[in-house]
Amino acid sequence: RTRPLWEIWVVEGLEGDRFALITKVHHCMIDGLSGVDLLKVTLSP
Repeated sequence: RTRPLWEIWVVEGLEGDRFALITKVHHCMIDGLSGVDLLKVTLSP
């Protein structure tokens, strides 16, 4: 394999001094429900 199984992009300069994270993850790493759980843990204060 020549490419990683995941990618993350940071989008800066959004309105209100906000930013966004765009992720792309191969299905063999996480499925739909575990992806939701991972985001909850990652983004919780």
